[in-house]
Amino acid sequence: MSNLRLVTPEEASGDESRVPAEKIEKKDAPRVARTGTDELRNEGLSDIFSQGILRTIGGTPQVELHKLFPQVNAVAKIEGVNPGGSLDDRAAKQIILHGVSSGEIRASTHVIEATSGNMGLGLAHVCAYLGLRFTCVVDQFVQEIKVAMLKALGAKVVTVITKPDEPPLYARQTKVAELVAAEEDVFWPNHHQNVQTAEAHRLGTVPELEQYMAGPYDYLFMSLANTALIKGAWAYYEQASFRPTFVIVDTPLLFTEEGRARRPVAAECLARLSEPIRSHILKEGMVEVSEKQCVEASRRLAREEAIVAGPTSGGVLHAALSMQDRLVGKRCALVFPDRGMRHLETIFNDIWVEQKVDEAGL
Repeated sequence: MSNLRLVTPEEASGDESRVPAEKIEKKDAPRVARTGTDELRNEGLSDIFSQGILRTIGGTPQVELHKLFPQVNAVAKIEGVNPGGSLDDRAAKQIILHGVSSGEIRASTHVIEATSGNMGLGLAHVCAYLGLRFTCVVDQFVQEIKVAMLKALGAKVVTVITKPDEPPLYARQTKVAELVAAEEDVFWPNHHQNVQTAEAHRLGTVPELEQYMAGPYDYLFMSLANTALIKGAWAYYEQASFRPTFVIVDTPLLFTEEGRARRPVAAECLARLSEPIRSHILKEGMVEVSEKQCVEASRRLAREEAIVAGPTSGGVLHAALSMQDRLVGKRCALVFPDRGMRHLETIFNDIWVEQKVDEAGL
């Protein structure tokens, strides 16, 4: 257990004043067993990860938003078309690919991760195709449809009940540590600290977008919740001849079916970012979007551009719409990280919106 490190309650709650920077940025190796024959490696990495459903991860479409931005060259990258419904599929594939190539993951390895849903779905798809056992630790706020999808893909779902004053991330990771300690041949992706999550976007999402834009562009809109995307974009543009202005959008983390929206404390997400990214964002400022604005923008996106995306995508869209006067004549890219189909009974349901958003004043 010496190489496992839990995110502390202070880190999970985003209280940076109580968390030393070196502790935030430390990236510990997952606990793994490295003995025995690696059947997965013997199959050939290029073949395994370019076959079947894994071949469809990444290479997502870029869509020009002519109707919403008639005076702006605005392009949206639609990450919701990944098989798991979000950009987290890219990170899941990259983490497992790296684990297999390094010998940390064998055919007999049990993958265990703590997640609020999207990363779990990405890992479930990859593990199911590779025949790996996967256990996903979630909290009580996870959407029921995500749990059903995880189980359909053969994943075991373990639910922890968090206390009112306990950060959900800390509770989930505590349970993961318990499960990992009980086995030998186990791999913990630890995606919040795993450098491969950002690498997935440095190698895939960002260069795909730049290739489509075919030259320098002015603004790149991203959700603060997608810290791996931000880190990957920063790393990519450090080596590029230009860097667009990053517009970071502070959006709600998720909507529960009961109508409760949980916004990640900005510092919680910023704590996952290293310097100089964190200072740059704090200096430039972020666009904070309310839960209601996320819902309204998601619904408008569906009705005007025929793109059904989730509330995080709606938040990114609202931020760009709010800046539209400043964007006239500019070239802008928006990353829509999530699919909206699993939100049909919530943010796209008129009765739900009236009862849970309008009346609650979110």
